[in-house]
Amino acid sequence: MALNRSVYVHVMQDDVELIDDRFYIIGRKDKSEEYSSGRKTMEELTRNLDPEKFSIVLDHQPQDYENQAASGVDLVLSGHTHGGQLFPLMTIENHSNLAADDRVYGYEKRENTNFIVTSGISDWAIKFKTGCKSEYVLIEIQ
Repeated sequence: MALNRSVYVHVMQDDVELIDDRFYIIGRKDKSEEYSSGRKTMEELTRNLDPEKFSIVLDHQPQDYENQAASGVDLVLSGHTHGGQLFPLMTIENHSNLAADDRVYGYEKRENTNFIVTSGISDWAIKFKTGCKSEYVLIEIQ
């Protein structure tokens, strides 16, 4: 667990925190670190959680839907894809199985797990987007 006390930021990399004895935040290490430094499985991360409490997974890359749904978590939030960022690539990725990601953008439900992938506010190396909007997402959980 990395905690920078000067700015009070807890960077979660395969960490689980129970918030206010009401819900769990599960922060995953990035998928790109899976083979170099290791990454815990969803089974390892959720093994000792109370299934009666709501659970939210923060996973940068949307590439583990099968295991996340099988673990019984309630909500998975991801980004990474920038909504496909470039037309027509985003259209091809959204309507085919050619992308490495489970989903490039939007909402999906598998079993009892809700998945949301946002296009995000900005970009990365390519300094523009075509065919998708910049966004931030507000989620109200009741």
